[in-house]
Amino acid sequence: MKSPALMVATALTSATTVFAGSSTSDAAPPIPLTIEQPISLWEVTAAAGLGLTSGNSDTLAASAQILATYVTDKREFYTGADYFYSETNGEETTSNYRAFADYNRLLSERFYLGLATEYFVDDQAGIDYRASAVPLLGYYLIKNDTAKLALEAGFGYLWEDQGTKNEYTTVRAAQRFELALSDRVSLWEKVIYSAEAGDFDNYTLSAEVGISTRLSDSWALRTVARNSYDATPAAGAKENDLSILSGLSYTLGGIKTAAAPSGRPSLFPGAPGPAGDPASGWTRSAAFGLALTDGNSDTLLYTADILADYRSDEFELFLGLSGAYGENDGVTNTEKVATSAQFNKLLTETLFLGIQAPFLYDAVADVDYRVVPALTLGTYLIKNDTASLSFEAGPAYTFEKVSGVADEYFSLVAAEKFALALNDTVTFSQNAGINYDPSNSDNYILTGGAAITVGITDHLALKTGISVTYDNTPAAGLKKEDVLLSSSIALKF
Repeated sequence: MKSPALMVATALTSATTVFAGSSTSDAAPPIPLTIEQPISLWEVTAAAGLGLTSGNSDTLAASAQILATYVTDKREFYTGADYFYSETNGEETTSNYRAFADYNRLLSERFYLGLATEYFVDDQAGIDYRASAVPLLGYYLIKNDTAKLALEAGFGYLWEDQGTKNEYTTVRAAQRFELALSDRVSLWEKVIYSAEAGDFDNYTLSAEVGISTRLSDSWALRTVARNSYDATPAAGAKENDLSILSGLSYTLGGIKTAAAPSGRPSLFPGAPGPAGDPASGWTRSAAFGLALTDGNSDTLLYTADILADYRSDEFELFLGLSGAYGENDGVTNTEKVATSAQFNKLLTETLFLGIQAPFLYDAVADVDYRVVPALTLGTYLIKNDTASLSFEAGPAYTFEKVSGVADEYFSLVAAEKFALALNDTVTFSQNAGINYDPSNSDNYILTGGAAITVGITDHLALKTGISVTYDNTPAAGLKKEDVLLSSSIALKF
């Protein structure tokens, strides 16, 4: 069964929930001298992810989730739903839906009685429906302002149609962990085991780990890895399903001007820090991304980038190396390597003379090599501590080998580049360019891209980006446009 090369929701590909308790007071607080906006006991957040490749490899992956929580010092109520869908070349490869509702009644600061209910459908795994209800007893091993670790167990009942209808008593055990790494970054992890009480060979084991980084008062970037193991799958289905997914979350209500009470499960971390100035001199980073599904849908995508920039009052140097490799059911559908090198001599504060020589290898587009040395004249329309916008153009010479045929010709190049530091942790970048053959007006290549980078620590960041290439004269039998959306972890050094 085919599946997408890119799951974002990287994939991303997805939305997840964290089940950990916290406390706020049920009693009415004393009237303060200064009236402040209260934090709602209800919080509603939603998340969505989108992953795609388009052109010579057509894939789509989408996910959506909503989570509502209600937390007091005695009661915890969580309810939500998530949906995942993907297709490859028009063929559906993933379609599953889950809805849940959990209620916990705290008996003490750490002990609680609960009820966990869930409804699940997975077309590719052959699950027409699986519904369960489990009364449970839980205990918080850790419960403070920054971390929650809970263990719980209980007996319940399950109804399912997995080729044949069945129902039985279940034994369930779960472990959940949440950690606030900072006021804007949160990490969560959970493992749930459920088995038939009369047959322990019939069990499911699910696990996930994720990280959420706040972008603004309303938006957050989330990446999660989820694994599900069914010891008795439907006929023809595999036992294991693994996915790595990324997406954006948005707060719908409950938290407007303040963070959630400590420990409240959410698709959203705390408030961002103040803005600051960007780094000067050398800026170096290496990013690595992995998107995959393994099991009833088998896909794989690796991405890697190494960037090094140097800026001074007299010159600028930009170096880059990037690569991507992807498979779909063992068939390669992405194989690309690109390098870039550009030196700019600053003639004035905003005017520069540039020399560049980019290189491209793209096996799927049948490009053995393309090298375009160029001399450009450029100008900065914006150049300050938080933003830059530049335009450049000039003559170039193109050397290439496409579909086994070598060619070279005089060309003209032009480019636009934009970068913006939204605050001290979030940056946005965008670029567009053209390589044009003046002797053949049909022979031109357009490129473009955009990325958002969110700092986690002083040296780690999350990066999500999209790149587009449009070749008006592609190799025979291939499409003109290629699109890649990816997410990665970046290391600054």
